[in-house]
Amino acid sequence: MTLTANWLTFLAVFALIGAAGARTLFVRLAASDHGVGAWPDADALARRIAIVAAVALVVAAAFRLLAQAESFLDPGEFLSPVAVRSVLSTTWGRGWWWQVGSTLLAALTSQGPPGVAIAGALLVAGTLPLTGHAMDAASGPVLGVALHGAHVFAGGLWLGTLGVALFTWHRSDPPERSGRRHVRLARLVEKFSPMALASSTVLVVSGSAEALGLVGTLRALWETVYGQRLLLKLGLLVVLLALGAYNWRVVKPTLGTRGSSRRLLRAAALELAIAVIILAVTASLVSMPAGE
Repeated sequence: MTLTANWLTFLAVFALIGAAGARTLFVRLAASDHGVGAWPDADALARRIAIVAAVALVVAAAFRLLAQAESFLDPGEFLSPVAVRSVLSTTWGRGWWWQVGSTLLAALTSQGPPGVAIAGALLVAGTLPLTGHAMDAASGPVLGVALHGAHVFAGGLWLGTLGVALFTWHRSDPPERSGRRHVRLARLVEKFSPMALASSTVLVVSGSAEALGLVGTLRALWETVYGQRLLLKLGLLVVLLALGAYNWRVVKPTLGTRGSSRRLLRAAALELAIAVIILAVTASLVSMPAGE
């Protein structure tokens, strides 16, 4: 249950951040392209995605709380409200309250202007580390939380925005509605590229610093199960970065036609599939002591 709840948490956080990121792209497109880059209902659809993500995040938080309370019980002991209240009184429990509160606030801000929605999503990313390894980082909880929060937010802004933006483009600008959908996709990718480059850079830098702080030594990367899973995550991330570079250098310059749009969508779908796997590996790392 813990692994599934952690995985759902990361997926929901990425969707919530991605919805806010996509909305900023829509605003920039509408302002700069005089209607060429905008399409009906995209912003409204992104807002609905944010609400669904927030609901999923609250559900995942409830399951994580129950799993945490269960882990404190003796064999054969039944889960009770007393056990749940005991967990909520711990440092982990206080972090959990912050996460739930930030999620509810983000659900409200997600319906406001894109800048406000980004701020709410950033708050969610900043509170997510409060129940994880970041609180026990060798560099101290403040730096640990900051690094992990930056890592989560950057990942959501890159991959979450990619997923939400492409989904909203596909749903709100269908072929039968407009003959310029491929031009709009090209403009969307053009606006997204600087965001993707900046956020992927932050993702790599913050993730590397956080990983070194958790495993302690390079040998621990292959001598411990935690380190081996971290290496697996790193390998998948390298593949993901390579796909992103391919889209940027090879596919992006050719966009504007149906064929190039199909190539981009296939590569992007593969990117997102790998991202989902990476989040599953990350979910398993959250549930495992860093020294094992």
